[in-house]
Formats: sequence, C-alpha cells, structure tokens
Amino acid sequence: MKFAKHTINEKLKVGEEYFSETGSMLFENYQIVFEDDKETGYVYVLDTENENSIQDALHIYNVENVADKNLPSEISFLWSEDGYICIFLINDYAHAVINYKEKYCFCRTGFPPEDKNSIWSKEGHNWNEEIYNKLKE
Repeated sequence: MKFAKHTINEKLKVGEEYFSETGSMLFENYQIVFEDDKETGYVYVLDTENENSIQDALHIYNVENVADKNLPSEISFLWSEDGYICIFLINDYAHAVINYKEKYCFCRTGFPPEDKNSIWSKEGHNWNEEIYNKLKE
C-alpha cells in the first residue's frame, strides 16, 4: 500500500505540552491528533461528522517511562493514498495504526483494553505486527 508522509516541522520534547494534528487528504472529517499533556502521550482518532467526534484514543507513552525524553523527537503521520489509514510515527518508528474503513486501531502499548460496546477496536488495541507488515508492502 502506498503512503504519503506528513512530517510535523516542530520538534516534540517528551514531557512538555505538545499538540499536533493531521487530516486525511481525501476525507476532511478524518483527523488524527497527538497530544503530550506533560504526563502521557495520546493519539486521538476523530471523525468530525459524528456528534462525538472522538472515535477512539490510543495511549502512546507515559512520560516517566521514556528513556530519551531529553532529546527532541520528530512527529510524522503516514496517510494511505485511499485516505483511510494513518500510521503515527515518532522518529520514524511506528507507534500507532488507525484504519477508518475497518474501524480498528492499535498501538505499541496496547492501551486502552478492549471495549465490546465500542464500534471501534472491539478486539482491543494490542499491536498487530502482521497487519502492520502488510501495510508496509
């Protein structure tokens, strides 16, 4: 699958307030937000056409557990050419995958746990290396 890279020019310093967002090139309502609130890093999956625009949230890190938090990091988003899939990267390392078409997302921390009542990620958010590798082909 082909992806277009959207790199945020600002540098993230883990543990400092940070907010960035990106959107699908084909669907204006599909947006991804990354936020560091000084304690945690989270990716929020948005669909602005829904009353509750936040569709899902993915825990990326706890600031206290990041070994190289003193070094600046680069945030990137890879969007698939069909506009449905986004891969979130820090320093070119994938931390989260979001698929709007199939309504799933997963991250390296696997948090939050599964929620059978949600229409998103019913099986949970555990990292799926097999799906990730297929996307990279």
